Amino acid sequence: MAAPMTNESRSARNPRRATGRLGRFVLAFTLASATGFFATEARAQDYAAAGQHFDAAQEAFAAGKFELAAKEYQAAFDITKESTLLQSIGESWQRAGNAPKALTAYKAYIQAAPQAPDRAAIEERIKAIESAQAQPPQAAGQASQVQGQTSQAPGQTSQAPGQASQAPGQT
Repeated sequence: MAAPMTNESRSARNPRRATGRLGRFVLAFTLASATGFFATEARAQDYAAAGQHFDAAQEAFAAGKFELAAKEYQAAFDITKESTLLQSIGESWQRAGNAPKALTAYKAYIQAAPQAPDRAAIEERIKAIESAQAQPPQAAGQASQVQGQTSQAPGQTSQAPGQASQAPGQT
């Protein structure tokens, strides 16, 4: 009497059956990838990285390291595409004294968030930077003072942009 057939012995005898299983596995893997099954974990890791960049930016801004803050905010923005980060990038570049990069970030913010509640204030910053850049060279000392100004009243403590908001990806 012959031994009962197992799945392995059936597959060995019928290569078509083995290929069918492999094909179903490949199809299932492809569908899982295409539907984002594996992308969910990657996005969570990306948002965790964005949160780390955001935290590093907040710390750098509070320490007066504005160029580093701008770069960290930019790294967070590159991951999340969260438009409010553009305002923080602009302010960081403005405080770092890099007017062209501040203008680029502020203008991108206005374009990305046309209904932003702080739109008027950002447009004022844009005008102030542009007028400072248009001044003749002898007024360069005054222009650099305008570049570092914000809407902060004298005597207020420096607060990192977006500090009241949450890190990207948090609700």
